[in-house]
Amino acid sequence: MGVDKIPPQAHDYPRKTKRIFMATKDLIVTKSNELISANYKLSLNEQRLMLIALSKVDSRGVAQREFEVTGQEFSQLTGVSTKDSYDQLYKAASKLFEREISWVEGDDEVRLHLAAQVKLSRNREGRVKLRWTEEIMPYIGELQSRFTSYKLKHALSLSSAYSIRIFEMLMQFKTTKS
Repeated sequence: MGVDKIPPQAHDYPRKTKRIFMATKDLIVTKSNELISANYKLSLNEQRLMLIALSKVDSRGVAQREFEVTGQEFSQLTGVSTKDSYDQLYKAASKLFEREISWVEGDDEVRLHLAAQVKLSRNREGRVKLRWTEEIMPYIGELQSRFTSYKLKHALSLSSAYSIRIFEMLMQFKTTKS
């Protein structure tokens, strides 16, 4: 099959992936294993936003509760066009604010929200500020054991929320071997 027979999206994929790899450099995402195993359903862009935010957290120290992501940064890291990145970022931040996660501890089901507050730039600067809930902090900061780390660029190169979840579980298995 000649190069001229390859569908247009096949030509775009390597450039997009290369751009993501260059933009993310060596940013690392670290989560507690409980957070990886938790029940939650996020869209692809909500997952991406959460991962970008987690890559800004010092997981071994006291985690920063508030973070900012700009539309330009979201575009560079995810490969989404700059034109679309602002709307996608705003929608993802708004939805992430509403989402909850849950897991089982003994006989109890624990349910909590990820974000305590969201600030959307009204003058269309293309930035959002999100603040983690107090309850989520032990699962993203001051982690000494039972956590998984991976490079942000590997997760952002995936094309669905499900593939990101599977990737995280595989990385957790790689770390724990169980």
